[in-house]
Amino acid sequence: MEVRGINSDLYNENNMTKRVCQQHKGGCMSFLRETFGYGSRPYPLDRERRKKVMVALAERDMNISDLARCLGLAQAIVSQVISGRRLSPKTEQRIADFLGKSAEKLFPLRTPDEIRKMRQAEENAA
Repeated sequence: MEVRGINSDLYNENNMTKRVCQQHKGGCMSFLRETFGYGSRPYPLDRERRKKVMVALAERDMNISDLARCLGLAQAIVSQVISGRRLSPKTEQRIADFLGKSAEKLFPLRTPDEIRKMRQAEENAA
């Protein structure tokens, strides 16, 4: 069953998560951090996804500023999305489409454990 173009099971699951999140004593961000190990900004630097995009840009003899100009977006936002510091599926898809690549390959989803490891690597490097 569809609800406004959204799968009803997913819709119901998201609403349930939202309700549980709102009832959590520490608030939504605390709930997400404790349950899934992520949810706080800034997200850790994802070197793998950045490298994939930079290689694709180099193949076109472009840099991040050129890409941002072509997409009509601020260079800072594009840079943050590429490095994984800002999660934006819409912008990720636009970048992938522009580069003629799969968004799933350029911007792989990360598990909470992978996010924790990236965060630890950043903290150890600082």
